Amino acid sequence: MDTLLEKFAKLGCDNAPGQESRQKAAALELRGEKLEGTPVDFSHGDVDAHPPIPGTLADFVAGVEKIGGHQAYTEYRGGKSTREDLARKISAFTGAAIDPEENIILTPGTQGALFLAIGANMVPGDKVAIVEPDYFANRKLVEFFGGELCPIQMDYYGTQDQGRAGLDLTELEQAFQSGVKLFLFSNPNNPTGVIYSREEIVEVAGIQQGDVITQFDGRAVANQQQLSDTLQYYKAGETVDVTLQRADNGQYAGQTVSVTLGSAKDMPQESGASSTAESSDT
Repeated sequence: MDTLLEKFAKLGCDNAPGQESRQKAAALELRGEKLEGTPVDFSHGDVDAHPPIPGTLADFVAGVEKIGGHQAYTEYRGGKSTREDLARKISAFTGAAIDPEENIILTPGTQGALFLAIGANMVPGDKVAIVEPDYFANRKLVEFFGGELCPIQMDYYGTQDQGRAGLDLTELEQAFQSGVKLFLFSNPNNPTGVIYSREEIVEVAGIQQGDVITQFDGRAVANQQQLSDTLQYYKAGETVDVTLQRADNGQYAGQTVSVTLGSAKDMPQESGASSTAESSDT
């Protein structure tokens, strides 16, 4: 087992994002003509490259005078009023019901959020799939928590004209069949900026058209009506395990996936769809 110092060394905390490789690399050959002026490092936010915008100091002082005396420890998940405000805005933007008590935790930055999410969803020895390339912290955090990395390639150059990010979905499926417990990816992808297509997201989500749901959160499902009756006891934002049968080369194979529920108004409406279907196909 790694010591605490060895684990933190894997995080590379001594370097800013994007600088790890530069600390170890030899001097690189400069190409193109030299540009005059103050250099700016675009690999991460450069906060001291430019002076603050006019009025920043006055706004800061006004904020201290107005609410400075009211500062105190908040709940560990973040201040309630802030979470409620964010829940309203995220709900309006996404169309999904966001519960400030159940669905939001405030963290000091993205990496703090990733640390909590990854730490809560894996244990040492778990296989974790990551995208190559993707946000640098994903790899580091999996290593910190003692996971086994399973890189999934993304051909972001070769699929640009197809409206896809280029994630190798076959390789991802094989990774899950080999025992992967968790898949980490960013959308839009960081650092390439490509956006996953709807088809890719549906594939990643685990449930596809034609799947037959047999269990929902441990409850047997025999038909569409039974599934609808069961859903009445759940609310948008809850995550449950769904057991399903999927067609594969003419035969059905069973698997279990975790899904986060949305609301009925979020579902796309297909013309000609029957409202009296008695199967539990999705």
